[in-house]
Amino acid sequence: MKFRFCSTAAPLITKIQKLFSQDLAKENDFLRQENKILRSKLGKRVPLTESDRRTWQNKNSKSAEDLAA
Repeated sequence: MKFRFCSTAAPLITKIQKLFSQDLAKENDFLRQENKILRSKLGKRVPLTESDRRTWQNKNSKSAEDLAA
C-alpha cells in the first residue's frame, strides 16, 4: 500500500515543485525589471540615512552568520 502511494504521489509532487519553480522565476524576473527601472530613475548613487545604513549592516551581518552556520 505504501509503495502504491509513493508511486502515485511522485508525479504530483514533481508537478507542484515545477509550478513553484516557475512562480519564483517569474517573481525574480519581475524584481529584476523593477530594479532596472528604479535604477534608471534614481541615478548612480542612492542617498542613505543613518537608519538605512544600520538596517543594511544588520541584514548583512545576519546573512554572514547564516552562511557560517
